[in-house]
Amino acid sequence: MTASIGISLYPDDDTESETLIRDADSAMYRAKEQGRDTFRFYTEEMTTQALAQVALETDLRQALAGGQFVLYYQSQIELATGRLAGCEALIRWQHPALGLVEPGRFIPLAESTGLIVPLSAWVVRTAAVQIKAWQDQGLLTGAAVWVNLSGRDTQDPNLASTIAAICGDVGIGPGGLAVEITETWIMTNPEVAAENIARLQAAGIAVGIDDFGTGYSSLGTLDRLAVREIKIDRSFVARLPADPGGCAIARAVIALGRALGLRVVAEGVETEDQADFLRAEGCAVGQGYLFSRPLPAAEFERYARGLNPIG
Repeated sequence: MTASIGISLYPDDDTESETLIRDADSAMYRAKEQGRDTFRFYTEEMTTQALAQVALETDLRQALAGGQFVLYYQSQIELATGRLAGCEALIRWQHPALGLVEPGRFIPLAESTGLIVPLSAWVVRTAAVQIKAWQDQGLLTGAAVWVNLSGRDTQDPNLASTIAAICGDVGIGPGGLAVEITETWIMTNPEVAAENIARLQAAGIAVGIDDFGTGYSSLGTLDRLAVREIKIDRSFVARLPADPGGCAIARAVIALGRALGLRVVAEGVETEDQADFLRAEGCAVGQGYLFSRPLPAAEFERYARGLNPIG
């Protein structure tokens, strides 16, 4: 057992007991956010941030109803051939006042409030509709659009049937849509995650592990999950090829993936040196700014037609 402590001071922070308790509560949550088993003193900044968070939550609810979300697509490239191997769908929030909001700012809030459930359903359906349109045009006919699922999604017993129903409604063929789940979320409840992954695979929906190497999964767990892909976390790729530790980790993940017959994807590839290292070690696919930034659907389509798509 550990303790996280928030402290407010009389009379510096306030003179009313209820306000002092509220301020101490805010400080306690800041202590939890910054690692737990520690203490923090209240500051006025905490109230400002709390109010901003409440406002953002209100905006987030309105954004779901008002269609303010868009999907961007980032290419995944076969390192050996330079061909297009698929893409990842990445959500963005087109906020009327703040402009384009990155997911790191609103996804944690969506998860903590439960809004991630309808948001994930929107992402899956939107990506499915897009891949169907591309397939009808002869684009990416042999590749998949990968979407990210949250931890709350992986614990939903109806996850596989929901995604399969969306794919059926849209009319995309098997292999057109695939999902990624972070290793950390899988290890939160590996038994439930394994059941959902098995159901997804049975429905023809490939499953990959995102941020591999950050969640401490065992080899036994990895083998039992029967996933199709593992993605080397960008924090390891960023250290290539100069850092010996980063090189050792990347080699180990690539070797493990190849031994298990998995597609290994390196994310965050930004330099030719990184791509050369990964290619030499046998990594199948690269994703990152070296190849393309995330693009709106229309721009991605033009980009993809300039390559040699699998089909």
